[in-house]
Amino acid sequence: MSTPLLPAPTIAGDPTEVSVRQATGRTVHRLSADGMVRDWLTGPLWEWPCDDLDAVVSPTGSPWEKDAQPDGLARWRLTNGPDAAPVKSALYRRHPLVEDQRMPHAAAGASFAWTSHAGRHDGELSRTHTGTDGLVDWSGFARTPQYRLAVAVTQLEVDQAEWRDLEVHSTGPVAVWVNGDCAAVFDDITYMEPSRHRLRLRLEAGITTVTIASWQLALRECRHVVGLRVLGQPVAVVVHQPDADEYTAAAEESRLDAIAFEGSTIVAGKLAFRSTPGISLTARVHGISVPGTGGGAAVEEVREAVVTPDASGLAVVALPAIRAGVHHLPYEALITLSETGSRNGLSRTFPLINASEVPTRRVATGTPEDWRTDLLDYARVLDPGIASALAHADAGGTVRHVDLRHALGLIIERGDCSDFEAVGILLLLHRVPDSRWEPGVRQAAVDALLGFKYWIDQPGVDAQCYFTENHQFVWHVAEHLAGRRFAGQTFTGTGWDGARHAEHGARLAAEWLSAKLAGGFSEFESNAYAAINCFSLVALAELGDQELAASARKLLDLLLCSLATASWRGIHATAHGRSYTRMLRTARLEETGPLMWLCWGTGSLNPAAAPAVALATTRAYHVPQVVREIARASSSDWSYSTVNSGRLRPETDLLDRPFRSVVTGFHTPHAAIACVEDYRVGLPGLQEHVWGVTLGPETQVFATHPATSSRSGDVRPNAWSGHRVLPRARRHEGSVIALHRIPVADPTGRTHLWFPSSHFDEVIVEGDWIGGRLGHGLVVVATDGGFQRIARGDEAGEEWMPRRAGLWYVATIGSVDERGSLSDFIRSLTDPEYGIDAHGEPWLCWTAPNGNHIEADYAGCFTVDGAHVASPSRRFDSPACPDDADPHAERDADITFSLGGASLSVTVR
Repeated sequence: MSTPLLPAPTIAGDPTEVSVRQATGRTVHRLSADGMVRDWLTGPLWEWPCDDLDAVVSPTGSPWEKDAQPDGLARWRLTNGPDAAPVKSALYRRHPLVEDQRMPHAAAGASFAWTSHAGRHDGELSRTHTGTDGLVDWSGFARTPQYRLAVAVTQLEVDQAEWRDLEVHSTGPVAVWVNGDCAAVFDDITYMEPSRHRLRLRLEAGITTVTIASWQLALRECRHVVGLRVLGQPVAVVVHQPDADEYTAAAEESRLDAIAFEGSTIVAGKLAFRSTPGISLTARVHGISVPGTGGGAAVEEVREAVVTPDASGLAVVALPAIRAGVHHLPYEALITLSETGSRNGLSRTFPLINASEVPTRRVATGTPEDWRTDLLDYARVLDPGIASALAHADAGGTVRHVDLRHALGLIIERGDCSDFEAVGILLLLHRVPDSRWEPGVRQAAVDALLGFKYWIDQPGVDAQCYFTENHQFVWHVAEHLAGRRFAGQTFTGTGWDGARHAEHGARLAAEWLSAKLAGGFSEFESNAYAAINCFSLVALAELGDQELAASARKLLDLLLCSLATASWRGIHATAHGRSYTRMLRTARLEETGPLMWLCWGTGSLNPAAAPAVALATTRAYHVPQVVREIARASSSDWSYSTVNSGRLRPETDLLDRPFRSVVTGFHTPHAAIACVEDYRVGLPGLQEHVWGVTLGPETQVFATHPATSSRSGDVRPNAWSGHRVLPRARRHEGSVIALHRIPVADPTGRTHLWFPSSHFDEVIVEGDWIGGRLGHGLVVVATDGGFQRIARGDEAGEEWMPRRAGLWYVATIGSVDERGSLSDFIRSLTDPEYGIDAHGEPWLCWTAPNGNHIEADYAGCFTVDGAHVASPSRRFDSPACPDDADPHAERDADITFSLGGASLSVTVR
């Protein structure tokens, strides 16, 4: 039974009363402007274990052999999403979609059955209204390999018989039935971007029913989508709904589409939106998801509230209180809104970020011991998991079965991210004596570790991730530490003794450490994975052999100095090699937040706390004082650059090419601006955050070239995290310019700006510029023709569209103290000059607030006052590590940080 969040108001009359009397039994919808069907009836997502991977991929032998199976499939393909398509194709040939099906009755609520190689699946059709990209989306993440099957139905209506070309979009095999007859089967498999398949049909007068069955194999992140575009003249889309009336439904749909949220990130425990005044709406808060950092379970709650927007259209709904003692953060709350009492079946569902329960500190108070106490007190009331277990153990607590239930389950199943859990368990085994483990738990942990697989070259078929930079090192550390702990015992997965595993892991860990000490990280400044690297480094510093432990401590010094250098008032306010949408919406959810809180007293406490807890409770490493001095100074007047470079290798990265990133940033007491300069310009992106301005945890400003309308972390790149095609960006003092080139036939064909106006104190739109003020901090952004505010949906007033091409961006920061009011600042700026050169590429000229004349083009020119400006080349350059060394020694053997009377030297070779 649902529990009201707010008392239901008294409503005079029922706005749907007439529609019930005039019921037509259906609703009718338009195609999107580009011809996509957005209204469907969809069945549930059916999933079941993939238990026959070894039929197409050899579980033994070299993971690199191309002829390991008749299909030439080796184990390495399972660990990298784009390369797994041949494996999926081979399994699809074994288990193709069954074409002989009884079609569902195309009506909302209709029960139906479907057949696959696994047997019969039962479900019920429910309404789905897609995002703006027109894709029905079942995307998700699978810890272990899973077969997936889903069905979607739509109906197209024409008044007279006509030929139409239909374009079917899918990321996996699909079968298409038209009026019950199988018209086509397409078996292409892609990673993130859908394939497009053409189907020519004669639509008879009246209704044509199109049913699509979609097959997928989930190996970790799985983009599972289908779409249907009608080319040529539009058609009507019909959805049969008992008791519905298509005429009043049209008015109802327009009201639902006009709903505008005050902000997609919730920090005060309530969500606010605007709608038609006086309309009674039912709000359902449901599907609250919980991250896997401490238990991994999803909280599936549904709460209801009936609300009526006031005369101004404002409505407020309180979010469900988090259960007492459970401080797991609901990262995403799905909010479904529908008109109360309506029988038309229409609703709209919006994903919102909820950061209401996150302690956040922007100015340090107290002492390092206070910060440590804050963190451990917080961790002890997290859901059971590695973080809470480590915190309890530090206080003399017992390791309970519930603490390791999730971790041991992942290890035994060889589920993705089990390598993280293995390192946490090894820390517990080292730190907690036998007497402080619940009966049987310690032995269960030992058995799980002895049966585990520690690298891709060891026997077993699984889809764990072995090749992203952070995972590589976690695996090597886990293997080395497990081998050292159980040196004389036999590991059942390989038949090796522990000493051999320790040596194998040590060799690979040493290679990784050497490369990162010498050049830095390919996942540069990641506000997710820098924390994971810290976790592994702490464990190795505490439990590894002497040489590896020393190297781990040195790299941990560099990692924390780099994090402090790029931090600003408790925010990891810089460009990121990998990031996620939730962290770009609110810095309270950055996984580096707990580390910052522990190390220098600003940041946030959120459930991604295990790395910080491991660091807080180790005796093998102490945070250098210079790290705290850097973090304190970097929150004021500060300029820095960091250069990461190295080479990717097939044996470790599945790629063979150099990598290089140049991150530069500029901080004032009121704002921070940063970018990664000239990073892989014009190539496909993944999860890179190329440039951004930060004035507060929720006032992060940036632009992207979106790949889709999805914001899911399982879609890479998506609407806001990453770019479909990476731009060119450069920084000069407090300004950034970014230039885009949009390919012909790009699926979105645009860029867009994230400018969360509801979190600013003041916003002004004037000419080419949009500006915002938070406190004394100012930010302004320009593009050719200026920006159009998106006025509807859950990103209303946060997403801004360029009025013209959107190929050029200029962003600059200031303060009220220096520039006067926001209006004064905007009017003092000259408009950029935008252009396209003879090769069709963008260029820009602009005079910055300091009077410097900046020119840039897409091909590589970047000048200030006519002089060419080269990107930084030294590994670190900041007031704590100034560029006063030999200019030819940018790869010095020693890197020295010195500030506030504290200093640290790190030998990197």
